[in-house]
Amino acid sequence: MSQFLTKIKSYAKDLQWDDSLQQVSERFLRLGFNMGEGRTQMVIIIHYPDDDQQNNGVIEVSSAVVKMDGMPDGKLGAEMARKLLRENASYGFANWAIQDIPSEGRYLIATSGWLLDELDLDELKLAVHIVAKMADDMEKTLGVDNF
Repeated sequence: MSQFLTKIKSYAKDLQWDDSLQQVSERFLRLGFNMGEGRTQMVIIIHYPDDDQQNNGVIEVSSAVVKMDGMPDGKLGAEMARKLLRENASYGFANWAIQDIPSEGRYLIATSGWLLDELDLDELKLAVHIVAKMADDMEKTLGVDNF
């Protein structure tokens, strides 16, 4: 098993998330969370290794808010784009991005990037909670609960 899977699965067990952790591939994990008030949020953890042995590298912890084709004209709009850029300037560990997911489309996501080698349990917990809350709060603002 890769360093990524070993580390994240171990942390998930320690955080009692192992029941909701799903392995999609060697580089892709998914976690589901109950956000209260009947709302849920899906968090994905993707590994971008820096070698052929799937070691080291960067992990991205992210949570989707809305598929861009669900937005008017498939765009955020100037006011929303400015809001997200201002928020990006204020977050220390996370940011907003638009991510293309092959064969699925473009999504507005809350995301946080970490070096796999240096990631500890508390940092993973923080990253997961921050992106889940950011995404859920934005879904509330937009009046959706898609993820």
